[in-house]
Amino acid sequence: MWQLLMIVQGAPAAAPAASETSTSLLDLPALVRRVVDWAVGFAPNLIGAALTLVIGVWVIKLVTRGLRTLMSRGKVDESLTHFLCGLAYYGLLALVLIAVAGKLGVETTSFVALLGAVGLAVGFALQGSLGNLAAGVMILFFRPFRVGDAIEAGGQAGVVQEIGVFATILATVDNRKVIVPNSAITGGSIVNATAHPTRRVDLSFPIAADEDIHKAKAVVLAAATSEAKVLKDPPAEVVAVALPDGLNIKLMAWVATPDVLAMQARLFERVKDAFAEQGVRGPIAVREIRMVGQAGK
Repeated sequence: MWQLLMIVQGAPAAAPAASETSTSLLDLPALVRRVVDWAVGFAPNLIGAALTLVIGVWVIKLVTRGLRTLMSRGKVDESLTHFLCGLAYYGLLALVLIAVAGKLGVETTSFVALLGAVGLAVGFALQGSLGNLAAGVMILFFRPFRVGDAIEAGGQAGVVQEIGVFATILATVDNRKVIVPNSAITGGSIVNATAHPTRRVDLSFPIAADEDIHKAKAVVLAAATSEAKVLKDPPAEVVAVALPDGLNIKLMAWVATPDVLAMQARLFERVKDAFAEQGVRGPIAVREIRMVGQAGK
């Protein structure tokens, strides 16, 4: 009654007692109702997010499995297959996680923009590595050489030991390990010495200018064809080329690619021995001496 009179008279009402405030704050049934109402309202979003995550991961695995199968049927290099499948998996997983965040009510627009900005910054910082990565993908996809091939590329020569997505490892003839960035390889010419099963061995043998050309050619051809590792098809050829102080007999013989180095040394020795047996002389060195007298004598 006193409070009513005070309100009518325009006086402010008295503050509620401390016991009443604590009672309202500890109103557990009301708090539980609020939590239940929030959970009921948020449940569709939570269920949708869970379904999106489960179905998304299932679809990602299905896509990567199909991609791996297609690459296997196309005989794509295993390293490239593993790299591309991993790249596709994590890229699709990032999209699924963004969709899940959207289902949970998270604002994804700013997140996508931030992710794009971070990706752009990382791309600028790693542009050299990304160039090697792109070159490695090209090498593994187009396969200009394989492990075990002898190549010249990027200013280096050696046998390919490993083809990575960033660099290619070569072993030189003196067994040194050379790591060549893939961008240096694809940025220039690539010479693959073992790409074909056969190669031609070219050797030159200078002879004296007054020697019988036909005899010298016959000696060289006989020495070459007597070697079992010289192929009959295509046949070996011998030609004569003029030199300033003599003649040059050039041998062109086909051998199996693994035998190139051994046959170069073997044929050189055989022809030199045959020249000595048949009396074919080498070029005769000529020196011209001019005597210039002094003026007035």
